[in-house]
Formats: sequence, C-alpha cells, structure tokens
Amino acid sequence: MRTWRWLMCIALFCVDVRVRAEELQAICWDKEMPCPVRAKAQRRLVESKGLKISLAAGSLLEQRDADSVQLVQGSFYISTSRAVVFKTPYGKFECEGECKALADREPTRLTLKSLGGRWLITRTGESQQYALPAGLQTLLGEVEPNGRAQMEFPQSLPWLSTVKSWAKLYPGNAKQLREEVADFRPAWREAVEAVSHLHAETAERAIASYEAGQAQERARQKAREREDESLRSLFRAKNNLGQ
Repeated sequence: MRTWRWLMCIALFCVDVRVRAEELQAICWDKEMPCPVRAKAQRRLVESKGLKISLAAGSLLEQRDADSVQLVQGSFYISTSRAVVFKTPYGKFECEGECKALADREPTRLTLKSLGGRWLITRTGESQQYALPAGLQTLLGEVEPNGRAQMEFPQSLPWLSTVKSWAKLYPGNAKQLREEVADFRPAWREAVEAVSHLHAETAERAIASYEAGQAQERARQKAREREDESLRSLFRAKNNLGQ
C-alpha cells in the first residue's frame, strides 16, 4: 500500500511539473528575445498589448522581437490591432488596422484565413504585397527555382470547417464567439459573391481569349493557303504549265 501511494505521489508530482513547465513557457514573452512558445497537451494563449495568439495543441511559434513572430508549426488564431509581422519560410503577413485570422503552418505550406480586417501578404522572393480581406483564404507554398514561393489565388472560406476551427482556438467564451461569428457572416457572404463574380469574369475572359486565338489561327491558315496558291500559280507560270 505504501509503495502504491509513493508511486501515485511521484506520478502526480511529474504531472504537476509538466503542467507548470507548460505554464512557464511564455514567461519570456515581451521580455526576452527570442521567446519560443509551444502548446503541448492543450491549447495555449499568449498575449500582449494589442495582440492575442491562441496555439492549438502541438503548435510552436517564436517571438523574434517586439514586432515579429515566427510561426514554426501548427494552427493559430490571431487577433491583432498593432503592427506585428508574422513570418514563415514561404512568406510573411501583417495587419492593416485591426485583424483576425486562422493560420495553419504545415511543413511545406502556410494557409491563411482572414476572419476580419485586411491582411497584407508578401510571398518569399517578391516585394509586392497582396491584400486578403475578410472571408478569403490563400495558400503560400514552397519556394520554386525562380526564387519565389508558390501562392494560390484567394478563395472564399468554407463556412462550416472555418467556424469549427475558430471555435477550437477562440480564447473567449461562447457568447463572445457567437457575436463575432455573426458579425463575420455578412463579410463572408460578400467575399463568396465577389469571388464567384471574379471566377465568372475570369472564365469569360478565358473563353474570349480562346475564341480570339481560334479566330487568329483560322486567319493565319487562310493566309497560308492564299500564299501557297500564289506560289503554285507563279510556279506554273514560270514553267509554262497550264491551269
């Protein structure tokens, strides 16, 4: 019986040490740089003035300095109202004003889902910034031989899976989440409609371009036929051949 109690005490002590170690992981936040933060067995929240980042279990990030955070692996909910640059090997993104987002950092790509505000994305190998308004998502992939990271055209967010991911990482209570989701829905609908129109316009341009190309090819074919006929006529004339 004493042995069993002793083993239980050791187990509880180990659990307490592990929990305390996880609680102390973010003690360096805004104090010592770089500051790595890992969420091990459960979701984890780090925050400072104007910034909240919720990490899913198993996720890892590093605060490089007061104004930049490296996303190393995992899933993150980000809410910010100040100038912070979030970095990955495939590109970086920052907020223009007040923004919220879900970010999934996988070994070979980053998926960014805008839940609010206007995010500015810069892919690796390019200086141009691309805007990602609320309701849209995009993907940055591995760097290609030309030195630029892959980047997908923005798409509208899938509603149900986005809300589920949002709920898992949201640092507030259920009432606050419902209010934010309700506020987000009109922006999401607008994004869906805008992307649908854009895709329709793109398809129309592609069809028009194809038809124009076909018309040009037909014109070139007729020109070649006229040229060939002219050459045949000239050959016959020079060789005194009849029609």
